Amino acid sequence: MKLLSQGNKAKSHHPDVALFYYFSILNIRHIKVAYGLNEGLALLPALLSRLQSYGIQNKALSYASKDTILVSLKDDHKLNPTLILADLHKTPLVIKETEIIPTLACGLVTQDDLELLSTPEIGEFSASHKIVKNVIRRGKWRERYIKDMERAVGLFKSIDKLQLRYQPVYPTKNLAQGNELYWESLSTHKDQGGIQKTLSSLERLCLTNYFDHHNLLKTIATLNNDPTIRLGCNISPSSLCDDLWWQSIYSELEDSPSVSSRLVIEVTEEYEISSADYPIATEIIKKLKSLGCIIALDDFGKSSSGFRNLAALDPEIIKIDMSYLHGARHSLESIGKLKALIDFCKSSNMLCVLEGVETEADLSVAREFQADLVQGYYFHKLPINGSTKRPFQQRYDPPISD
Repeated sequence: MKLLSQGNKAKSHHPDVALFYYFSILNIRHIKVAYGLNEGLALLPALLSRLQSYGIQNKALSYASKDTILVSLKDDHKLNPTLILADLHKTPLVIKETEIIPTLACGLVTQDDLELLSTPEIGEFSASHKIVKNVIRRGKWRERYIKDMERAVGLFKSIDKLQLRYQPVYPTKNLAQGNELYWESLSTHKDQGGIQKTLSSLERLCLTNYFDHHNLLKTIATLNNDPTIRLGCNISPSSLCDDLWWQSIYSELEDSPSVSSRLVIEVTEEYEISSADYPIATEIIKKLKSLGCIIALDDFGKSSSGFRNLAALDPEIIKIDMSYLHGARHSLESIGKLKALIDFCKSSNMLCVLEGVETEADLSVAREFQADLVQGYYFHKLPINGSTKRPFQQRYDPPISD
């Protein structure tokens, strides 16, 4: 297999021109603890062998440190690192018959970088751009890590079977067909159905980047094919990091301005954007906004990370987690919290989506508290013209597996 179809030959006379790509494995220590010392030590040589299989010449490859390989760009080959990263997820490394997906950082090394860093320091520098959760040498950490890896391997090997289903987001005051503000795309698996447990595994393994990149590109392709729709796509806060995935997204959106203005990026509230990640996350969000994308903060209030992430994202839309609406069915205290969140959104000039609308009573609460938008299973049950699906869903929703 050769994945050397894109890129330009580097020229070393200019200080900011790339001389190398680095590939750093960030979870070697995790593999040593979970699978054994020998398995961890075998991971970097296995990556080197895989890079050779893509047609990269031996003279272009070198070890920079115990966790980093450099690929020289001085030779004539043209490297496409995003295709290589995708293949390393879809086709795991095999260590003693165990399939392992390395948590990778990949980027460019310039002449300026080499003047500031020694070769071994390049791996440490790359690792600082992607925070990997710590190894815990007690309890059931090892068993959970192995189970998480099995789920990740299963998902990525069958990623072509992932399907997107769509749920409408409506203005609270106007639920008529065609008035959807946008449709949120939700991932399901053709054979397995829901994949929430697997997504939690990806978060713990720090492997959300490829999954989010894959779904974003599918969503962009759908928008390109249908100029009449606006779609939302979920990404994890952990995907707002300095890696090469975003360059392909930026290129797609720069080539299609009409798509950017119809794309809502929904950042989930899985974890708090850390101080180390904050500058990079805000830079990515600013870039997406400059391209015309709308930013939404999903599941707001689900965890304590909401207000921290709110400052980093500066979203146009806040989606209040469904637990507040469902709690308001039974508790005066929950009613007060829900109203306070809606009032906060309105006072901050952000559109407010009330998630989890499942009954007529839920919709009445949304209208009483003047939520701007509503979303939930209730709208899937409302028939329009004899069908429980809107025309958009009829065109794009895959059939539900038995």
